[in-house]
Amino acid sequence: MPQFLGNITFDNLYVKLGQDFRVEYGTILKAYLDTRVDVNLNGNIKNNLNARGLVDIEKGRANLYTTPFKLDKNQDNYILFASRNGITPYLDFSLVSKVPDTIIPISQNNRDINISDNLNALDNTNSFNAFGIGNTRFIKIEASYKGFLDQLSFEDENQMIKLRSTPSYTRSQIIGLIGGNSANLINRAFISQLNGADGITEKLQLSLYPALDS
Repeated sequence: MPQFLGNITFDNLYVKLGQDFRVEYGTILKAYLDTRVDVNLNGNIKNNLNARGLVDIEKGRANLYTTPFKLDKNQDNYILFASRNGITPYLDFSLVSKVPDTIIPISQNNRDINISDNLNALDNTNSFNAFGIGNTRFIKIEASYKGFLDQLSFEDENQMIKLRSTPSYTRSQIIGLIGGNSANLINRAFISQLNGADGITEKLQLSLYPALDS
């Protein structure tokens, strides 16, 4: 910090953020903030600066493990400043996303290993309603964080971001889904439909992957 800034001291400076106030961090984060309780700043910038107030996160998007999430508007998402914590705010927010996942593994001989030769048993069920392109379905992923800003990182080495899914998966399975495997999954599912043709080679599969990913 430049030396001259140490001479600046605030005495009940009130800051109000409007609805169009936007915070961005590259392609990782974009959020719109609106003050619920004006942020009150006091103290010397260099030594004892502190803040108190409450700011709502109105809407936003974030990329976690290469997957885009949006703010869950059904939750109370906010940034809380308390004087005892200096200017480090407490965050409470929830994000949601949907990612594809396989329902039916497909074997190399182009026969579904989970389906018997007799398909009549499925005719009277709603099983096929859940199937997507390439035998996939969408899994709802929820990511939430409650804690101080200085403990949050998008790498999340300390697993501070809580992950849940519907249907319920383990944390490692969820990270697998949102960590780039979904593009790989679509590639496998797409290629599996073409395996009946002898002309489909590994080289062609790899060349298709980037296009499917994007």
